[in-house]
Amino acid sequence: MADLANASGVSVGAIEDLENRKGTIADDTAMLQDIIASVERGGVRFITEHSSEGGPGVRFRPAERVFTDERDTVQYKEYLVNDAPPGAGG
Repeated sequence: MADLANASGVSVGAIEDLENRKGTIADDTAMLQDIIASVERGGVRFITEHSSEGGPGVRFRPAERVFTDERDTVQYKEYLVNDAPPGAGG
């Protein structure tokens, strides 16, 4: 709840009330939009009931780009050095 509160600018108490279906947060359109926007920025996509994706629900948005650094992902660094003669292929 604290992470969502920080991301959305909505108080932890208001988010707790929303989760427990208490209070009047459901009537506060701006607050709900802030929460929805922050969740969408986190990679969640809301699907409407009129969607061609099989009905209402939520989906994780696929990553648009994954940033990697070869030097951090190669287990054996000696394989980063090309030791084959030119034209050897592979």
